Amino acid sequence: MTPLLLNDIIGDPRSLPSLPAVVLELMATMEKPDISIRRLADQILLDGALAARTLRLANSSFYGMSARVATVEQGITILGLGTLRMLVTTVSLTTTLGRDDKLAFDYERFWKQAIATAICAKNLAPLFEQAAGTAFLAGLLHAIGELVIATRCPVEHAATVAYRHTMDCPQRDAEVAVTGIDHLAVGAALLEHWRFPPAIISAVARYDNPPRDDGLAVTVHLANVLAHALDITGDAAEAIPQLSDTAWALLSIEPAALSLLLDSVRLEYDSICQVLAP
Repeated sequence: MTPLLLNDIIGDPRSLPSLPAVVLELMATMEKPDISIRRLADQILLDGALAARTLRLANSSFYGMSARVATVEQGITILGLGTLRMLVTTVSLTTTLGRDDKLAFDYERFWKQAIATAICAKNLAPLFEQAAGTAFLAGLLHAIGELVIATRCPVEHAATVAYRHTMDCPQRDAEVAVTGIDHLAVGAALLEHWRFPPAIISAVARYDNPPRDDGLAVTVHLANVLAHALDITGDAAEAIPQLSDTAWALLSIEPAALSLLLDSVRLEYDSICQVLAP
């Protein structure tokens, strides 16, 4: 098969999906402590489904509110900016990069793994003194390049999947062997187009085998491994990615604490998935 170039996959940047305005607004407030709750509420109310999910999450058992949350503005106050960013970005991306039923791509598996990795990254972030919201975004988007390849180059993606199953090798090795390019490079290129923060772009480009000086990439690497270990997708044939010894040494967590962390991830994952359900 003829090797692909990045331009073959990304193509004309103008043809790539655009991020919704509310996501761009939240991205712009990443480092701002004095954001307008009212302004965010007004933007969320423009999307009826998103507003409903915001209220559903605020009223979920995970937050244990004694009185029902009736307005989006109240919901934002209860959830906090970090959780709101998590919810809005997840809903918006799963909608913007929606499914094409004509393609033989398991969208449900992909997003389950992405959300689980994002939640793992958010919970690991404090251990590395990182911003939880940034870690969540990087985890959610870590494999977005795979989705781009699958939708832009379905024949090559199918050949990659077949090669991986036949050779029983990691996905990245199969991608390089079949197409000459991997989903990390594609994902980083998409995030550059979307003007994501450099730290997130770097983490997506290097999470598979992160250098110790890229803390966010280390966090996403560990989150991806732990999310696979949780067997969120229920796919018995899906192998756990190889764990970087360097990343594991940097984590330095006791087994009991790790077990509690994974229990928390599972609980939060189940809550988020209930909210995201149609």
